[in-house]
Amino acid sequence: MKGLKMSKCNNRVAFWENISYNSFISKALDNLNKIRGSKTPAFTLTEVLLAVLIVGIIAALVLPAVVTKYQDKTFESAFNREVHSLQDSIDSLAAVENQQSFYETTLAKTPETYMKKYLRVSKYCG
Repeated sequence: MKGLKMSKCNNRVAFWENISYNSFISKALDNLNKIRGSKTPAFTLTEVLLAVLIVGIIAALVLPAVVTKYQDKTFESAFNREVHSLQDSIDSLAAVENQQSFYETTLAKTPETYMKKYLRVSKYCG
């Protein structure tokens, strides 16, 4: 294929003259590599799996602490609700008996019978 010549076509100068087959193929491959090289770079499967593994390890280390903190706050909230419920029961007992404080009420004599009236008791075992 040596000696391939393009003549003038429509008053245009030929693109190449006397180009060998090997140089033509090498130029074509160079152009193809330029086209392929212009693609947006992407992550390989190994890189993606490694990133997922790292995120999983960090989540495994952090998640138990977050769950424990949430459970502690939930327990503290429930405990505070019960304390306020007991305090309201004691205050209403003093108000019903027209006494100034809890210690002046008759609760010291029979606490079960009086407190049972002011609390929501599901089962009384006494």
